[in-house]
Amino acid sequence: MPSRYAWKDAIGIILVIGTVFCLSYTIGANAWWYSKEAIHDDACTLGHSFTMGLDFDLDYMNEVSLGKYAKSYRGTPPVPPGIGVLSAPFVAFFSIFDRMAEHPVIQNHAQYFGSWAFFAVGLSSSFYFLMGAYLYYRGLRSLIDISPAFVFLLCTGTGILFYVLMRPLMAHAFEFFNYALCFFASVQLYREESRRQWLYALLAAIAVTLAWLTRLHAIFPVLFPPLALLGLMLTMQTFDRRTFLAKTAQYVLALVPCFAVAIALMYGIYAGPAPKLDSYGNIYSYVPVYTTFIAFVGDVIALVASRLALLPVILVGNSFPLWCFMPIAFFGVGALLFHGGTSARRHGQRTLWIAWTLLAVLYMAGPIAAVLLWRMPGSAYGFRYLYPLVPLGFLGFTLWRLRAGAQKSVVSRVVIAALLVTSIFGTLAPVAFNSNPAWGYTQSPINEFGLKEGVSARDNLYRTIAWMEHPSFLRVAIGYGPAFAFLPRTSPEVAGKQAFIHANTYAQVYIMCALWATVALAFAFHALRNKPAQHGARVSAISFIPVMVVFLSIWHICFVYYQHRPEVASKLLEHAASLRDTIEAERKEKGSYPVQQDFLPIETAENNVQFLYRSDGTNYKLIVLNAPDANVVTLFHPDERDPSRPWWAYGYWTKDARKW
Repeated sequence: MPSRYAWKDAIGIILVIGTVFCLSYTIGANAWWYSKEAIHDDACTLGHSFTMGLDFDLDYMNEVSLGKYAKSYRGTPPVPPGIGVLSAPFVAFFSIFDRMAEHPVIQNHAQYFGSWAFFAVGLSSSFYFLMGAYLYYRGLRSLIDISPAFVFLLCTGTGILFYVLMRPLMAHAFEFFNYALCFFASVQLYREESRRQWLYALLAAIAVTLAWLTRLHAIFPVLFPPLALLGLMLTMQTFDRRTFLAKTAQYVLALVPCFAVAIALMYGIYAGPAPKLDSYGNIYSYVPVYTTFIAFVGDVIALVASRLALLPVILVGNSFPLWCFMPIAFFGVGALLFHGGTSARRHGQRTLWIAWTLLAVLYMAGPIAAVLLWRMPGSAYGFRYLYPLVPLGFLGFTLWRLRAGAQKSVVSRVVIAALLVTSIFGTLAPVAFNSNPAWGYTQSPINEFGLKEGVSARDNLYRTIAWMEHPSFLRVAIGYGPAFAFLPRTSPEVAGKQAFIHANTYAQVYIMCALWATVALAFAFHALRNKPAQHGARVSAISFIPVMVVFLSIWHICFVYYQHRPEVASKLLEHAASLRDTIEAERKEKGSYPVQQDFLPIETAENNVQFLYRSDGTNYKLIVLNAPDANVVTLFHPDERDPSRPWWAYGYWTKDARKW
């Protein structure tokens, strides 16, 4: 008998996936879609994907350069090859159309713009994310009663959409899939009693191996299958030592050939004759140089103590705090630690509970240490090194609900509602980050960790809230992203994209939309077949509405607090004032202002804030395009608000140029 929520779940997941995709794809996907020169890690991705999917070899001498960091470099990419392994089948298939059309990418991989091979990498990013969300849902639904729309928002609330649709040449969508596969395989390994245990043990081993091949720091997820097995057995009070050891042994045995193949692949790539980079990107000194063992021990203790004090920056800071930028990790890991600590006191098998909790802490130590040593959010979006915490968060959430059983206390209802509200915020945040041309990291040189970056993510939480509250946030033109393909060919948005439209543009947009629509239908079909489950994790409107009001109030208070800092507004105006003084000085010297008939940029800051200038010689207008900070400036300097662009510009002008 189907669940009584079946039709609601089916309709809900279609609406949620459709809304999230339309919002993210139409507004936020411009950066990738219009890319004509991949740089940094994006170029490394193309190198791995093209050598495996186009050439079917490991010769990197004809791959794209790394752009800014090593423009003339040709050789092995300095990032691991897991993303190439996963995307190569897509590249190989779609490159058939490039070969038929004799696209230049076949001979010269740097000429990838408009090719099906390049599109295949972005499509594979969406495919693996959607499959990852589906695997999380299947794993969760086999244990608890949960809505597919809720699970999907928990996934998108991690900020992963930035790396799925807005910068898909990064590795994180593929990393997300690897962890989801590991979670699903671990849950099925726990539930399975037949010979198919070997299949799920092998799937778990493949997943953690791919995770390591995709992100070399992600070695700690190797602990996840035994952690999930032991946690589920203890929580469900089905622990049997022989069964646990047998299933763990199957997993460990499966790891051996998987890692052997992975190490052989790494050796074949990086031990070959191809050149290798000595350094890559911005290198920071994390750890002191040690001379003696005593100094080593003392420095390590001092380093750990000093860096652990920075942990609140990750959890509740003002750049990308986990509580609202990756809430399933924040709430889920918190629930896991709470579950382990309280169960060790209340239930039997205290030693096993303590061992399980310590194993979970060891798992967390890896990704958290990576962030604390690096002391940077990610130079792109969010704390990217913390994605290994996502499956641990899902596990903690599941165990918490299994422990609660069919009963729902007021506290549990509030926590579930809070998790949904913050996940919605985390879903919208990447769109806000990427949809504003004046966005980017701030010009504050010192980040929250005390590291001098030059530009940093300091105050990003407040800037995100400011842009979400901005009247233009949801009125950004639909043609900003690749959804211009659905507009009339004569519309201004399409006319403005002519430089980025190629022969395959429209077909590729339609294929991407078809992929997301197909997965939405697959979710809905599975929801219709769901059977009733005892352990519920559903959000009730009674708890959701007041919790949403509370969180909206908290976010607004954060923004108001941020606005009421006059020194911030004065600092933002300082640069514009210096340019104004230069313009006035030239007028005194030459008798007129420098003539510029239309608004053109005279300077662009590092965070893409533009200073635009126009003058007819007698009058001038100097404006700053910086929408997120416009409200901050005009709160304390209302005379500098541009009357023609009151929501997103401020600056200086003469009286007759006021309305330009």
